[in-house]
Amino acid sequence: MTRWKYGNYEFGVNPNGMETSTELVGDNVRTLSGATISQPSFLKDSHSVTSVFYQPRSRAIAQAVVQNSSAVCFENEQLYVLNRVNDRIDVYSSNLSNRVSSVSLSNLQNKNYVNLDVVSNRFWLVSSVNSSTDSITQLDFNGNVVSSGTVSKTMECSGIRYFNGYLWLLRTNGNIEKIRTNDFAKVTVVVLPYELYYSGLSSDSNFLIVGNRDSYNKLYHVDTKTGKIINQIYFDKMNPVYDVTFDGKYFYTINQNNVLQKIDGNTVECDLHLFQYEIENYAFVNMITDMGVSMKVMVSNMSIKRRLEFEHMYEVSMTITKVDRG
Repeated sequence: MTRWKYGNYEFGVNPNGMETSTELVGDNVRTLSGATISQPSFLKDSHSVTSVFYQPRSRAIAQAVVQNSSAVCFENEQLYVLNRVNDRIDVYSSNLSNRVSSVSLSNLQNKNYVNLDVVSNRFWLVSSVNSSTDSITQLDFNGNVVSSGTVSKTMECSGIRYFNGYLWLLRTNGNIEKIRTNDFAKVTVVVLPYELYYSGLSSDSNFLIVGNRDSYNKLYHVDTKTGKIINQIYFDKMNPVYDVTFDGKYFYTINQNNVLQKIDGNTVECDLHLFQYEIENYAFVNMITDMGVSMKVMVSNMSIKRRLEFEHMYEVSMTITKVDRG
């Protein structure tokens, strides 16, 4: 085998860094009848492999003007945009070409809508009640109320996301509140570094994605277990981000000029973080051979070096060992 893959990254094998050995595990067992049973042997192959983790800089690849928009979220290949002026949620195709449908919010008493999320055919809507209270309302896709509650606040809400079984509310000062959905009680708060204005909240399968429109427009990937910022994405500083959503590959942002942008964001630091976490906690990673076979391998002697000539390029070297039972 000369190639291994981990996710989207390919590792090449150093032909001078290959070792093969056969080890006998345990003793030969003698039965009561006098027969001898040999324990199975293991064939161990070790390879020195190297890869370059790299992605190009973030860039906008499409955009559209979405009138009266203040929040956006992605679900089931569609974009849902909060339209506060017309008391509705507008539904757009993911290519931003046209509005498909709308969901009326005219039955709601509180019209001070702030943010929106959608998951599993349910909307989560945040509204401002007064200077110290926000309301959270769960709606079905017909606009009917499923549940509701209130939470206290010291700063304005600038994002909401349902993630890992909880609601997460982003405050403009960078505090992210973890909220239970059954009684809307606060469980904990993740505190981000002080910056002027955090705005917009989404997630991928591992991290929360937080928007910031301080001196530069940025998107942060945040590890909710540690509160650490794992990755930063910079983009057009002329159009401050108001909300962000993620479809599994692309980011979508709404700015103050009602422009909805589709962005190809750089996530290489997230990939590196997950790669290191898997190795440090389990010592094994799942990789794919050049024959297309998925295999768990043990990792040792790993090093990660940043290449200074590119902004997001890292050289990853390590020794991997696979074990085959004989």
